Amino acid sequence: MFSEAETHWELLRLYADINLARQNQNNQPPLTPLEKTCLRGLLCNYSPEQIASLLNGEPYALIINLTWKLHRCIQIMTGRTPKEVESYRDIPEWLEAAGYKICQSRQDWENAPDASIFYGRSQEQQILKQWIIQEQCRLVTIVGTVGIGKTFLTAKVAKEIQQEFDFVIWRSLRCYLSFEQLLAELIQLFSAEEVTNFQPDIYSNISQLIKYLRTARCLIILDDWQLILETPEEYQHYQILLKTIAEVPHQSCLVINSSEKPTDIALLSGDWVHCLNLQGLGKPAREILKDKGLLDEHLWDKIITLYRGNPRKLKLVASTIKDVFAGSVIEFFDQETYLEVIVDDVSKNLLDRQFQRLSELEQQIMKILARHTQPMTREQLQQELQLKVYTSEITKALESLLRRSLVEIIRNNGQQLFTLEPIVMKYVTRECLATEQKTNLVKVIPSLQTKPLPQLDPQSSVVIVNPQQQQSNLVLAKPNILPVVQENDFLPPISLWTRLSGLFLAGTVGIAIALAAVTPYKVTVQAQANIRPAGELRLVEAETEGSVVDIRAKENQTVKKGDIIAIIDNSSLETRKSQLTSNIVQANLQLKQIQAQINSQNHRISAETDRLNRTISSAEAQLSRRLREYQDRLITTSAEVTESQANLKSVQAALNAAISKRNRYQIVAHAGALSKNQLEEAQVAVEQQEQAVQAAKARLQSVQTALNPSNAEVAIAQENIAQEKAIGQSNLANLQREKEALIQQQIEIQQQRSRDQHELKQINKNLDQTAIKAIADGILFQLNLRNTGQRVVSGEEIAQIAPSNTPLVVKASVNAQNISQVKPGQLAQLRVSACPYPDYGIIKGVVSKLSPDTINTAVTSATAQTKIQSGETAFYQVTIEPESLVLGHGNNQCSLQLGMEGRVDIIANEETVLKFLLRKARLLTDL
Repeated sequence: MFSEAETHWELLRLYADINLARQNQNNQPPLTPLEKTCLRGLLCNYSPEQIASLLNGEPYALIINLTWKLHRCIQIMTGRTPKEVESYRDIPEWLEAAGYKICQSRQDWENAPDASIFYGRSQEQQILKQWIIQEQCRLVTIVGTVGIGKTFLTAKVAKEIQQEFDFVIWRSLRCYLSFEQLLAELIQLFSAEEVTNFQPDIYSNISQLIKYLRTARCLIILDDWQLILETPEEYQHYQILLKTIAEVPHQSCLVINSSEKPTDIALLSGDWVHCLNLQGLGKPAREILKDKGLLDEHLWDKIITLYRGNPRKLKLVASTIKDVFAGSVIEFFDQETYLEVIVDDVSKNLLDRQFQRLSELEQQIMKILARHTQPMTREQLQQELQLKVYTSEITKALESLLRRSLVEIIRNNGQQLFTLEPIVMKYVTRECLATEQKTNLVKVIPSLQTKPLPQLDPQSSVVIVNPQQQQSNLVLAKPNILPVVQENDFLPPISLWTRLSGLFLAGTVGIAIALAAVTPYKVTVQAQANIRPAGELRLVEAETEGSVVDIRAKENQTVKKGDIIAIIDNSSLETRKSQLTSNIVQANLQLKQIQAQINSQNHRISAETDRLNRTISSAEAQLSRRLREYQDRLITTSAEVTESQANLKSVQAALNAAISKRNRYQIVAHAGALSKNQLEEAQVAVEQQEQAVQAAKARLQSVQTALNPSNAEVAIAQENIAQEKAIGQSNLANLQREKEALIQQQIEIQQQRSRDQHELKQINKNLDQTAIKAIADGILFQLNLRNTGQRVVSGEEIAQIAPSNTPLVVKASVNAQNISQVKPGQLAQLRVSACPYPDYGIIKGVVSKLSPDTINTAVTSATAQTKIQSGETAFYQVTIEPESLVLGHGNNQCSLQLGMEGRVDIIANEETVLKFLLRKARLLTDL
């Protein structure tokens, strides 16, 4: 549903990107089929309510929920910020801005055919794409006989390369009365507005068209070019157009299809002009006969060769064989009708017009080739021509016929021979040579002069039989030319032998009737049959969606479990796989580099730790030394204080003694008992002791001052330790932060690598799903793939496999009007198309089962042809168990294989030959 989204959006790339975004967002699962359908509807501007109503059976709330989930996912994927008012219409706008919308070119396909069903021509497609896209040719001509497939090939290639052009225009020249009408329409399409200044001058209008072809990249396809060759006056304008497009520089391309090669192409050939002579299909033509359901596959190549691989003629003859001969190619060839059915009205009308344009010499050559039927050399043709013709004139005439695809060239042992293809030969034989023979029918018979003739009636006419014709040709003659004769005048008398022959014939007929009355005859029911498996078939389904790029198996081919049947386009997956593989390799290199940096950082941290430990150990040792020195100084100072205090006490005691002595001397001196010198000595002693006391006090004070020594060096040592620790810890912290950053980067890369590995695993799984493989050993019974480019969806049935150990039975399609004669247990005889009856005989079998109801299928029985007009194509399926799976005997054997076709005769009852003939006569006369 909503398939129109495929023509405007790159859905495969969009699905892959959304799945990747969902995986990165909490590892969500990929899009479901319902979500894809909902997304396509939103891209087609359907509202969630409309999508829910179109998806019958899907709840409205579910669709709304899926819509807003997609809205949120696409909003994150495209980097959009949330808005106050969210709308489902944001999705197409965001995705178009992100580049998922296909740029649409202006296209006008008018009456271009649908080329979805296409057979072969892969090489021709590549050649045309190379000419048009890579080499940018200005003029490309495709030439071939009527029905060879020029139009379909051009449509197929144009559809595939349409995105390379700004304009794509398809026109058929059978729809235009004049060159001016076509040119005006082209200019109007390019100008996107009504042309009001169209000039009567052809050259001016062609120049205006060239301007458009220069400013934009345009692809113009003109079909049925051969029609304008019939009007030389009108074709002159087209010649000017071709010459201008081929010679004037521009960036566009004109493609013309013609059953007759224009003479201008040879003159314009060069790097910018190419011509493709389209030949008949080879092996791909078998697909046409297969699709038509023809039997006798071993004769298909004969039909293809006979009709030169022309798809249109093959379809016509296949339809005739299907309708008239129940699909039997053998019966078709037995009736010798294979040359009668191909001269259809379209081919005859075209040949009529072409033959009328031929010169007298060209017509004579065609008649000679048709009369001889065998290929002829140029010298033989010249000998057959009664007129005196120069070799150059014959060569020119043959070139003209070859250009019109009326004559074929066959090369045998280096010799070039000329002949007609069957349809042209039949046309010339029936239409031209027969006309010449009719003109010679009236001849004077000399024997009439020897016999007296009766009188001539003025109103009568004579009938003369031309003995050279196989049937009577009536010729009217006027009374003044021949006398009136009767038919009996020319009959001889009946002889005795004639009478005896009549009696013998009558007796023979009587004996035949008598024998027919007693000779038994087996009444049979004939039906088309196929070899089918008796058990259940294994279905092979597509696990993913996409376009088929390669088909590696065929129907009735033996396959083993795991064999690849077909391959779905996996280019986007391969591209993504390559990207992921590259990302993983790059991630591994980054992880190795980061791990090396982490190891280096660990070494730096270890080295810094060792340096810090050594520095702190040295500082602590210095601190211990300073503490010991401080303690030593503290002990020494205490001892000096004690000594100073003792010295001070001793000096004070001496001072006191000196003072006491002086005081005594002063008392004694006042009494005059002591001399003045002694008193002065005592006074000097006191002063000396006082000075000693002062010195002792100073010493004590000095020692006491040194009692508490300074611990500055200890503090400095402690400060150094603190600083070294701070510097070391800072360095370690910086190194640790750098290491943590590396570890975080390592974790992120590992996570991304893990996501890429998980996605790569899923991609490999999806890649494995693009290869459609056989799920069991057996025979590929049915293959639903017709050609590459066919699109399949997930879950679609691709093929049916009959397991190897499945027994084979015969499935016959019996007409509904004959089913009453068929009963289980009846004997049957089977003829297999692939095993001709004269060489291998038949296989006997027994009817085992009848289907309870009719099966609608194609008409496959000759007896059912009378039902075609009424539309009755229903049949009962009858199962027949064969007695053997091998036809023939001795070394000449043919084994039954799955899918073989043939005809079965079911023996309903027995009756006499006479009764059978009378019953048939009664049925034919409807009595």
